[in-house]
Amino acid sequence: AWEKRTDIRWEPGDLHTARLIVEGPEGEIPITVGFDPHTGFPAYCSADRYKATGPKVGWTGRFSDWRRFDGGVLAPGRFDVQWADEPSPWIEIRTTSVSPNAEIHDALRLGWDAFRKVDGGRRRLARPVPGARTRKR
Repeated sequence: AWEKRTDIRWEPGDLHTARLIVEGPEGEIPITVGFDPHTGFPAYCSADRYKATGPKVGWTGRFSDWRRFDGGVLAPGRFDVQWADEPSPWIEIRTTSVSPNAEIHDALRLGWDAFRKVDGGRRRLARPVPGARTRKR
């Protein structure tokens, strides 16, 4: 999904890590991605992020329970995210199904509208990547 994007690039790390560089509002954001030495699958990603106002705080997302879902899609069944200054994850995501090539524009529009309502239109929201293909379910 990221092959043709010009705002994302990979840099080599050590034997089990790499750096993912993404463009953010303040410039480049380096993200360390760690890979499980037994499976080669991504195991975690970490970066310094703004939690709210103030200095950046360490942020780590952990991928686990990798498996094949419907359509043969290989994905993590669990993703947990934790701030370095908090004792436990602030979000735990469990994936129960995956729908390859599903039409998502209506769902994204609902999300954009909800963010605008809460944010008052102050932030610029991400839009789908130009040329990205989606299909009806």
